[in-house]
Amino acid sequence: MQGQLTNLLDAVWAKTFKLTARKVKYSLLLPDGSFVEYQSYEDGPSPIDIYLENGDIIDGSEFMRLVLESVPPDHPVYRDALGHEKNFVINLQSGGILIAETGEVVDIYVRESSGAFMAKVVHIEVSGSFDVHVQEVLMTHSDFDGVAYSAGSAKIGDDDVLIVTTQMPDGEQKAKLRVKWGTLPTT
Repeated sequence: MQGQLTNLLDAVWAKTFKLTARKVKYSLLLPDGSFVEYQSYEDGPSPIDIYLENGDIIDGSEFMRLVLESVPPDHPVYRDALGHEKNFVINLQSGGILIAETGEVVDIYVRESSGAFMAKVVHIEVSGSFDVHVQEVLMTHSDFDGVAYSAGSAKIGDDDVLIVTTQMPDGEQKAKLRVKWGTLPTT
């Protein structure tokens, strides 16, 4: 039995991304209710100490990495990318970041180096360079042991991508994306 949805996929559009953070601006809510803004650059020290809610202290480059990992996959910077973009700007309103290892979202606090204040980060803006590749992946259709599937592969940028969708006889559908990464970015 061929799957109804699976066989409708003659092609899908796949994207690969490599983001490099160059600058992070963060707004702090000070104890007196006022706001102040700081910036960290990829090649410079952070002007303030950065604390995670769990007590960990991180440096500016680790902060940038965690911020990028916190951007959800449905964010417009990913969703709306067409392949010609060279730079990006991402705004995170909550000020919290996702810890990928635990799945926990934690608040970020900073302390000015003189110890004059401790404040919560309430807004983060990260900008940098963006290497995005968009490619149509043509799909073929078949059936294996009663399971309908569509599959396609393509070279997208430096990466080899394989996409498989399946539809079980009971109608359950699944999709898998497998990427064999090309050259990995250096940090």
